[in-house]
Amino acid sequence: MLCMLIASLFAGCATIGKTSPQLPTAVKTTQQEESGNGWWHVRFKMAWPEGVEPSWFMDLLLAHRVISPVLQQYKHNIALWRFHRRAVRDQAGHQFSFIFYSSPETAGLIYFDIRANDTLNQLKKAGMVTSVSYDNTKTIANPNIEDTSDRNWSPNLQKSWPYFIMGTSETWLDLIELNVQQSPPGGKPTSFKDLKALYIKVNNSIDELWQKEGSHAFLHHLNAIFGYVPVQFYERKLINF
Repeated sequence: MLCMLIASLFAGCATIGKTSPQLPTAVKTTQQEESGNGWWHVRFKMAWPEGVEPSWFMDLLLAHRVISPVLQQYKHNIALWRFHRRAVRDQAGHQFSFIFYSSPETAGLIYFDIRANDTLNQLKKAGMVTSVSYDNTKTIANPNIEDTSDRNWSPNLQKSWPYFIMGTSETWLDLIELNVQQSPPGGKPTSFKDLKALYIKVNNSIDELWQKEGSHAFLHHLNAIFGYVPVQFYERKLINF
């Protein structure tokens, strides 16, 4: 039974591409709330046994092999999108979310494709993904651009932030794709052990990149866009990058 599960898992895995995927880019309008679009969520909950660290590599695996295909398929119908990652010892636990802004009809098609994804279904059977939840497309609960932003932020930031985090999510997904492409020739995973090892390696590589280059490539240049004005951190200290 286990052998059949492993075989079917890799039969359904997407082929590693030769070029980075062409993902949706933000299209801004002045009347987004009247467009008939709304925010939709797909929430993947991962197994997280007591006494161990979260399996962070699972977020990358889901983003690359489950979400990236639908982003490419529906790129002309998605106005905004982003990822959210979290792992807290509460009811939600280790959860990876795909959040996107589209029509209910597009959301329904995306949900259908995700439910049918072979990799996801085999990860569920293997107990790696314990549940997947989807919003009800019969009602647009969050029609406005700012509806899924932090309500503690200023109104203008709530409206602008989704464009920023979409670019950040696209950069992260592209880094995953590039690292997968650079895996050794003939390194296409043929077992669950190989698949896990690949995405653990990719996760470690991106963690290392963030630690070594993030302060300049990301934080410094973001600070530069805002004129090097010092940033107030949680400790109430003003810091420049």
